[in-house]
Amino acid sequence: MRRHPSTLPAVLLTSAAALYLGLPAEALLGFPLDPTRSYLSELAASDQPSSMVFRGLDLLAGALVLLACAVMFRRLHTTSDGLRTAMLASLALFGIGTMADVLFPMACAPSADARCAAADAAGTLGPAHLVHTAASASALAAASAVAAILLIMVARAARGLPTALGPSPSPRRSVAVTVVTVLVLVTSITVTALSLSGSATGVLPAGGGVVQRVQTMTICLMLTGVPHWLRPAKRPTAAGPSADDSVAYVGFLALTALTLSVAGAVTFLAILLSSA
Repeated sequence: MRRHPSTLPAVLLTSAAALYLGLPAEALLGFPLDPTRSYLSELAASDQPSSMVFRGLDLLAGALVLLACAVMFRRLHTTSDGLRTAMLASLALFGIGTMADVLFPMACAPSADARCAAADAAGTLGPAHLVHTAASASALAAASAVAAILLIMVARAARGLPTALGPSPSPRRSVAVTVVTVLVLVTSITVTALSLSGSATGVLPAGGGVVQRVQTMTICLMLTGVPHWLRPAKRPTAAGPSADDSVAYVGFLALTALTLSVAGAVTFLAILLSSA
């Protein structure tokens, strides 16, 4: 019988990927910043008109990733599957880092303001900006860890060893996992190198913004693929959704409503303050 992905984690992670991508919202806003030299996260900087939009998108994306991880953790029979547990833990850290990104946004957009870029290079933009930098680096490292663990699973499966990908994953699935995870790792390493090379000026080199957006797309592909690539930790029963699924669905709806309410309230407050 053909194996289907667990529905709830697939819905949660696909929704998270759609929100985290950011490129559609950037295009709809007419690319407020130069996409060849700016980070996507600069659009969420405190001094940007688009700040609340992108902070809301990333906050909800990180929350959905965490909720998906919680569902998948609850469905584990045991923690003896070390690689699966490590991958889910790394994925959860990615969600936490993404949420911390927006709770501590950049103070300003270095690519749009020379004074901001100089202050960023000098490290004088304040503690919140430093926390944002650390959170971004942590989220990037966590996403890279997820990709690396998936690659290890592919290598183990090729040797006939048991993995969360199944005892004998199809060549198509193995190729898909390999291509996406290698792209995540290559683009992550490239973005890190470009960030270091531009640290003296506080701005990405020309073309760095494009690479960072490609990196974001590959991470989104990985998020979407994870629930399809992994074999279910539990065999589904004919009795219908489990209690865990029902609780998770309620949690998903409540979390979505809460996040949208908070984002809306903050946006309304920002509008009031700006017009005062």
